[in-house]
Amino acid sequence: MRDADGCVYAELVRPASAERGEPWLTLLSPADMTVLLRSHGFGQVRHVRQRDAVGAWLWQRSDSLRPMELSMLTHATLG
Repeated sequence: MRDADGCVYAELVRPASAERGEPWLTLLSPADMTVLLRSHGFGQVRHVRQRDAVGAWLWQRSDSLRPMELSMLTHATLG
């Protein structure tokens, strides 16, 4: 589900993260995350893309920093 920039970032960061004790152990799709959370009693589940987590005006930049499709933020509430 990653875009090209997200794939490049993951390939570069994932090994370094694991070497420092923070391996990426779980790679769930939003649908799989929803099923998992609901099976543990969470009701309302909402997924937010990185680019949607902050105002669009923050991405209007002159440097190369921009959002990528790497991960999703998930917000869930108990039953």
